Amino acid sequence: AGTYQLREVGPLSGYGALSGHITFTVSSTGNVSLTGNIPAEATLSQEVQEDGSLLYTLGVVNSRLVKVSVWKTDAGYNPLTGAEFSLYKAGDYDDAAGSPNNGATAILTGAVGNNGILSLGTLISGEYRLVETKAPTGYTAIDSAVKITVRNGKVTAFQGTAPSVVSTKTNENASHLVSGQDDGTWQIRVWNSTGYELPSTGGPGTNFIFLL
Repeated sequence: AGTYQLREVGPLSGYGALSGHITFTVSSTGNVSLTGNIPAEATLSQEVQEDGSLLYTLGVVNSRLVKVSVWKTDAGYNPLTGAEFSLYKAGDYDDAAGSPNNGATAILTGAVGNNGILSLGTLISGEYRLVETKAPTGYTAIDSAVKITVRNGKVTAFQGTAPSVVSTKTNENASHLVSGQDDGTWQIRVWNSTGYELPSTGGPGTNFIFLL
């Protein structure tokens, strides 16, 4: 009986470390329970043995790290520069309001390079929101966050309701993968449409109309 804490002191190569320590308590009657701030990667199950005793199993799930980048283009797959982005965990972003939650901090902020690429680094399994904070000159900023999902070592993404083109060296979109990136990178295409300048109220055109 007592309270114990399980700590991961060295994550597996290519996998992310636990988000916190796992604390569990064994009662005087032999019952086991998780206590304190329970990391999302921890699970506790029990199984009745043939002799009537209980076997408790503490599961620890490590998430594979995946290299992800953003490729900024126009509608014709031509790379664009000048775009800036912020990346959030999905739980830190309000999809309905179209903005981060109060006090939320971006995982990463940055601008695309001359090849239109911004590296998001290595991400663990989960859902993310990519927000365009600055559009390329002459283009309209995307009106909603790009939804990114990392699961089972693979990456999918949606820009609005349309699936984004995700390229790796080994999938059907490999021809779109920009050279010079680390091996195993999952590249997400994010595109902008051309912006149009609207006439201003009270401009010369309205004066002419009033005269007529």
